[in-house]
Amino acid sequence: MRTLILLCAAVAAVPALELDLRVGYGLRASSTDFTVSGTTDSDNWDSSNRVTVGAVIQPIPALVGTWLVGARMAFDFNEIGDTSYRNVALHLQGGYGFLLTPLVRLELMPYAGLGFADLDTAGNGSGSATSVEFGADVVVAVTLPNNFQLGAGIGYAWSTAEPSLDSGSVKIEQSGMVGSLFLGWRL
Repeated sequence: MRTLILLCAAVAAVPALELDLRVGYGLRASSTDFTVSGTTDSDNWDSSNRVTVGAVIQPIPALVGTWLVGARMAFDFNEIGDTSYRNVALHLQGGYGFLLTPLVRLELMPYAGLGFADLDTAGNGSGSATSVEFGADVVVAVTLPNNFQLGAGIGYAWSTAEPSLDSGSVKIEQSGMVGSLFLGWRL
């Protein structure tokens, strides 16, 4: 009987819905493939940065782990010489969170995204296109007793877009590891 009372008390103490609002900064792998007129060349961006703003929702109570859903905006800023590439994408996430302690959750979050990419070159003009992105993140989120949250993640991202320039279109494929840090607030 005492075990049943303790179990009921533990379940009652777990919130039914948790909403985490997050802002993050990360670095993407700089290796990128550029395809022009059927010829593919690889190069590395001088800088490849990502800023994210989003939310992760735990829709059901959990004592050990639970399903998670989320959405975020990802802003990528890449530069090489006089060329800049910007991509803004909406990512829809779905995954699983494991409660390691009452304050620490390990999250496995695959995602798919659709966005808008803009390429600006010094010699061939600029162009924009729709972008597609897929990836997955492994995140450790620490939620402090005052609901302030901090965390870190590592993941893999693949994105592609084909902007049209004055000289023709160029297909851009960027893939590789992404490392990130974030701050957040649990509502």
